[in-house]
Amino acid sequence: FPVTIMFVEAWATYREQPSGIALCILGYLAFTMLLSCIPAIGVPIVLVISPALNFGLMELSKLAQARQKIGLHDIIKRLQGCSRQQIIHLLLLGAVYLAALGVVSVVCYLVVSPETLAWLQSNEMPDESLFPEITEALIVFGALYTVVMLLFWYAPPLVVWQNTTATQALFFSFVACWRNRWAFTMYSLVWSAGAALALVLVSMIGISISIVTGK
Repeated sequence: FPVTIMFVEAWATYREQPSGIALCILGYLAFTMLLSCIPAIGVPIVLVISPALNFGLMELSKLAQARQKIGLHDIIKRLQGCSRQQIIHLLLLGAVYLAALGVVSVVCYLVVSPETLAWLQSNEMPDESLFPEITEALIVFGALYTVVMLLFWYAPPLVVWQNTTATQALFFSFVACWRNRWAFTMYSLVWSAGAALALVLVSMIGISISIVTGK
């Protein structure tokens, strides 16, 4: 099965340099989190440069598969190896990604009531009457973001490895994902099941701690 092959290949890549890959991922997350803390402009900047950073992580995976030592500096090296035109198109992808998420957010806001918007801005538990509306908004967000994800899944490497424009990369990425839709569906289901299992385990640990401490 294609999904099985994807997970097997991913695990094989990780086993080549587990510490190096883990440190690079943690460094990537730390960098984007710190950058997103900049008021007003931090999050937009992270979204605009995310296609370039994601391409850098793909290049790190190739180095790991070739059994070469990797580090965060390799992301910069790989991006420095890109032409000026490729960097421009990677940043254009980021700008489109930012705009697409903006559209998705606006649509989701339009399907919820003022009461739900007020809850989103608070730290309180939602009223039971808001559950159907929150569920509807989550479904709308999931459907729209799935389309965005299909557009951008292969776009960064297409820009650099195939020297396409940003528009061409978005189109070909969507077509490639659609042709492999069943494999991606299974991939999503496996990740969803894993996330649900992790949530259940965390909840069980929390409940156990509460019982033991009596709180």
